[in-house]
Amino acid sequence: MVLTVATWNIRGAVGGDLRPDPGRVAAVLADLGADLVALQEVDGLITGRAVLDLDAVLATAGLAPAAGLPAGRRGHGVSGNLLLARPHLAGAIRAVLRLPGPGRRVALAARVRVAGRPVEIVATHLALGAGTRRRQAAAIAARLEAAGCPFVVLGDLNEWRAAGASLDPLRRIEGVAEAFGRSFPSRRPLLPLDRVIAGGGARIAGAAVEDGPRARRASDHLPLVARIEGL
Repeated sequence: MVLTVATWNIRGAVGGDLRPDPGRVAAVLADLGADLVALQEVDGLITGRAVLDLDAVLATAGLAPAAGLPAGRRGHGVSGNLLLARPHLAGAIRAVLRLPGPGRRVALAARVRVAGRPVEIVATHLALGAGTRRRQAAAIAARLEAAGCPFVVLGDLNEWRAAGASLDPLRRIEGVAEAFGRSFPSRRPLLPLDRVIAGGGARIAGAAVEDGPRARRASDHLPLVARIEGL
């Protein structure tokens, strides 16, 4: 079975015109057609309140909260992170992994079932500092190795170099694969900050940055979409 996943830093729904417009975010999510989507910076940049009406997202894109806040409620993601899924994928096992370093960085984990098989999904937004980012990647890698099932990591991993060493703890997991593209800044994308990492039998069959005009207007990051096989 092929699973389509995406990761997108929505910057509090503030686009390149500096205007907050959650409707643009919902429209792009519908365009992506993904089964699972990890969002970062869900909270408003100024108000600190959640910017997405999740009921509207569900109606527009066919997605529902899988981790980050209780299903059916409007509100914050956990430290700005939110994982959305097609309703049939929303898993019952959820966890919040507090990551090392200053601030409130976390990784959201959801155990979903794909074709009857458990798959660990991790959504996160890693630190700016390379040393802290490496420690955070190591903490996530330890969880994945203990999970004993296929896994997919989605997020703004804040590594601007294609093979930056801060993500090596994840790359050392046997059979792991990584996908990225130039996703930041959206008006003139240069840096591969947003990434998908898969392993434990899960394979990346293809990936691309969504750089259509709607996506370019909706945030300062572009969404990264990948197809996952081996599930």
